[in-house]
Amino acid sequence: MTIAVLDRNGRTVTFSPGLPSIRSALTTRCIGVRWNAATTMPVPLAYPASDVQGEWITRAGLAPVAARLFEDAHFDVVYRATGIVPRAPRRVRLRRPDGSEPIDLLNFVQTHDEGLIRVVEDRVDPVRLMADVALAYPWARVVAVTDSRRLGRDIARRLSASLGRVHAFDCRPRAELQLEELPRVCVSTFIGLVQLDVEHGIDFLFVPNVTELTSKRADLAVVRAGHARVFGFVPCGQQLSQFESDIVRSLLGFAELTLVDNRLSMRPIEVVRTQLRGPFVRTSVVSPDFLRHHVWHDPIRTRRVKSLASYLRMAECMRMRDRFPDIATALACEADVRRNVVIVCDNVEHAWHMQRNLRQPSLLIGTGEQMRGQTFTFAVMPPSTATNPVQVITTRDALANGCVDIKTIDALIVAGENPHALRIPNHLLGSSTARKLLIIEMIDFRSPPLRHWALSRLNEYLERGILAPGVDPVRGRVDHFLRSRCLRGVT
Repeated sequence: MTIAVLDRNGRTVTFSPGLPSIRSALTTRCIGVRWNAATTMPVPLAYPASDVQGEWITRAGLAPVAARLFEDAHFDVVYRATGIVPRAPRRVRLRRPDGSEPIDLLNFVQTHDEGLIRVVEDRVDPVRLMADVALAYPWARVVAVTDSRRLGRDIARRLSASLGRVHAFDCRPRAELQLEELPRVCVSTFIGLVQLDVEHGIDFLFVPNVTELTSKRADLAVVRAGHARVFGFVPCGQQLSQFESDIVRSLLGFAELTLVDNRLSMRPIEVVRTQLRGPFVRTSVVSPDFLRHHVWHDPIRTRRVKSLASYLRMAECMRMRDRFPDIATALACEADVRRNVVIVCDNVEHAWHMQRNLRQPSLLIGTGEQMRGQTFTFAVMPPSTATNPVQVITTRDALANGCVDIKTIDALIVAGENPHALRIPNHLLGSSTARKLLIIEMIDFRSPPLRHWALSRLNEYLERGILAPGVDPVRGRVDHFLRSRCLRGVT
């Protein structure tokens, strides 16, 4: 027998008979699917279609999750396009008054049926982005929907500055509901959208605040929107709860775009791990003295960092394969590229010790701290050339405070130990090119607490969407989604 899962995008996931029935694959470990108990998620992963025997319906965003679980159950997954979602409307070239063009945003909404757009607060205005889409697609119907009447009126007022008068349904007196046809650009509440006549269809539906999708009114409005392309905005620093994440993923899927300003998207960031082995160190508590002897002044760690920085700067591929095979494998297609390197230390003491033991010239960028009577102040990033890439030593605090301009940096080597991942100001991660930023983490197998710290950092990178080289972003987010809910045995 053939089992199909149909999502809102019109793709049918067909599973060849590899198990006796669908219940063998959708067991209690499946999100939202328990045959004799309450669901484990606020939205079910799949439910039987009412009109087609053997067909199962899943929400648009959860289609990759369903397919991944069936792949784990040894089903063959085949996508068939049925054309339910129409092609994106014709686009014209858009140039803002300042001469910039939001090409990353327009490409994202053109190539995806739904998605999550992360924005840097105080630098990116979601209302301006919605106006850009409306101007770039002059024949498309664009609707912004919110649960707050006050926010709806504010969005309509700000959109009117660029697009002329914009109606706000269910945000002002009910007289506006008497319009015979839905305007090309408008703002509405969830209840107002349900009551409107959307027979002519909506091309783009924007949700300025994705946390509002948790209400039942939002679910009705999205269903009412029919075949619209749905996109939501969320600040980069905002962490969604598991309940909110389940709802948002079910409606918006796992495709993401991060914008650091109104023009640039975030440059690609990848994380690579390398092992650090040596004599076993027995300890259960990580104290400052332990870090001083086994991390900051550790000769094995210092030599590894020194060699790795040299190989990356000078593109020494053969030596990289011998000393760091895991990194060489991850950089197989870009191993011959010379890179500008930043060595990130825990503090000034660690950075000073690292500076003394490196043969290559380095620039020490501090945060005004003092050690042994010497003050480390801010320094200017030196220019790099093709034959002389820069090598910079800095601290975690200096990096988090924006003291290092990493726009021209290619690799960050984490030389110290900390339970938390590196913090980099989002406004420094914008790039007009596809220049990747590589973060190299060291997993210290000599000490169980340090190994636990390293794994905690790697998990935090996954939470931010920073994956290993060569991993498909959507596939990586789906795997992390399942792993965080204990649904897959992925390590």
